[in-house]
Amino acid sequence: MDRTVEIEEGLNIDLDKSGKMIGLEVLDAADRYSLADIFNISTENLILEKVLTKKVA
Repeated sequence: MDRTVEIEEGLNIDLDKSGKMIGLEVLDAADRYSLADIFNISTENLILEKVLTKKVA
């Protein structure tokens, strides 16, 4: 992992050195989403261009 980017509060993605997403962290997922929503999370709708330069960790 090269960096972690916060997409929105409680939603972070881990990127490798080439910018490829290798991890997804959803804080308090059970409070934010239904179980059906959690199993249907799709990364194709994440907007990465706006946050690729923001380094969280």
